[in-house]
Amino acid sequence: MSIDEIEAAALDLPLDERDEFVQRLQAARVEDRTIDSAWRAEIRRRMELIAAGEVEWIDEEEILAELEPDP
Repeated sequence: MSIDEIEAAALDLPLDERDEFVQRLQAARVEDRTIDSAWRAEIRRRMELIAAGEVEWIDEEEILAELEPDP
């Protein structure tokens, strides 16, 4: 379904349902921003741990190699 089709369908809703739809979309945006903010904070925390030498940086290739089953 395209954005234009979604818009047309939304505009066909009764006003109270359209208001509820808008509220749900806005709530989803707030939730997305909260998640984005939480991830940024976690990335910042991890980078600080690495910079302080409290944890070691491990390359992706090394991790993936460790996860491969032994032959």
